[in-house]
Amino acid sequence: MVICITGLKVKSIWVILRFTAFSILCFMQAKKSSGNLICKTIKVNGVYHTMTVWKNRTSMKKFSRTGIHKKTMKAFSTISKEGKVISYESNTIP
Repeated sequence: MVICITGLKVKSIWVILRFTAFSILCFMQAKKSSGNLICKTIKVNGVYHTMTVWKNRTSMKKFSRTGIHKKTMKAFSTISKEGKVISYESNTIP
């Protein structure tokens, strides 16, 4: 399995609605994507986090390079002032 964890800080309160719209659509895309096992979100200290679990790296890459997620990545610099992604392989779900 591939675990992918992201963290993002929005630029300002003025982009929250745009960020929320992108987030909901990306979450729905991930849940419907082939190879996705788990989607979770949480906000901690002003940082929005996601965790997705994929059957394999191919499934994860297909999701990240298509649909609304691809459009969201193109808009990243207009929404976020900081973002980080970590992905790793594991036999267990955190």
